[in-house]
Amino acid sequence: MGIMLGLLVVVVVSFAFLVYFAAQDKKFFTAPREGTAEFVMEGNRVRRMIAVWKGHHQLGLDGAKSTTNTDSTLNPIIEQYRIVPGEPTHGFLYYLNPLNWIESSLGIYWVGLWPFIKNYLYDFIWTEEKVTEDGKIVPHTRRAIKKGGTEEGGQTPFVKINDTNYFFVVNDVKTRDGVPLKFILLVTIRVENPYKALFSGADWLERTGGAIRNMTIRCGGVRSYEEVTASTPATLKVIGQNGVEESITKTLEEFIVMLGDGTSDVVQGKDVDLLTAYGVCTIAAKIHEFDFADEDAAIEYRKATTQMYVAKQKGLGEQAEANGKAEAIKTLANAEEYRINKIYQPVAGDDKEARMKIRQLEALEKSGDKGGNTIVIPDEVLGLARKFTQK
Repeated sequence: MGIMLGLLVVVVVSFAFLVYFAAQDKKFFTAPREGTAEFVMEGNRVRRMIAVWKGHHQLGLDGAKSTTNTDSTLNPIIEQYRIVPGEPTHGFLYYLNPLNWIESSLGIYWVGLWPFIKNYLYDFIWTEEKVTEDGKIVPHTRRAIKKGGTEEGGQTPFVKINDTNYFFVVNDVKTRDGVPLKFILLVTIRVENPYKALFSGADWLERTGGAIRNMTIRCGGVRSYEEVTASTPATLKVIGQNGVEESITKTLEEFIVMLGDGTSDVVQGKDVDLLTAYGVCTIAAKIHEFDFADEDAAIEYRKATTQMYVAKQKGLGEQAEANGKAEAIKTLANAEEYRINKIYQPVAGDDKEARMKIRQLEALEKSGDKGGNTIVIPDEVLGLARKFTQK
């Protein structure tokens, strides 16, 4: 009996190891990461989706399918793949299946008989955040592709469905005054419908990046460089839900969030909402950094800015110097006026002409002190002098 029990334990453990290694190789079984979704393919057709995100589940597994969606324009078959909050509910038969025991205990899911039924694999290149040794957050590009060397060991089988930060680089954004800039944007994205993201078109992230690039270029083009550096909101024409064009003012970050908020108001003419069309929700956005588009532009703009600053400071200096001279002249004039009134009034009284004559005599006196001067004294001045000497 003990031997039989021991053999049973060995068989169970061996089976568990086989299942585990098969799941890592995506054959017969799979073990999705938390916050991801994978698709099981039967030939070239989607058979089912496996979504793993605690507190969330696939809408089609809650028994209500897409009948909870009131939008009649949405396809019920596609909408059943939407990720919604809440834990999934299972019937009694679910717990009788031994394969589901592995799912609940080990997080390993039955895929099907390989190679007839297997995981969907696809190329995916993305730029995510990476923390450097000094604590800085920098963009880090990763590749999961079939050829050419990869970081993921080949094509990826999953799409992230939880909130994930992606970097987007937008180059050659010209401001209203013609300054070329480069933006590095950090956008938080949640894939709410993985089926739409993977099968509504090629490369959902590239489509999202294209919409973000267009929006960044539009917001940059209606603002000056100074307004961009000051994070001044932009005003753009928007086609609202009623089909009427209107002007709205928002920051670049708010406009990016509008691209995938599920509403029909669009800022790019006939473009569509990312959430409605591709199941991609833009949760939040922020400008990680921005700079000049190229080094030559940076050098020229900084040179022009420096010259303008120097010229401005020079002008202010000259103006201050002129103001100082004017104040000095005014002060000297006031002092001279006071001196003349104080000294000459007792002699000449209120006779202004007599005061000026005395001033001329004083000037002649100072000139004679220096020597080498010929002094010509007008008769009227001599007469004035005789007048005072006779007193």
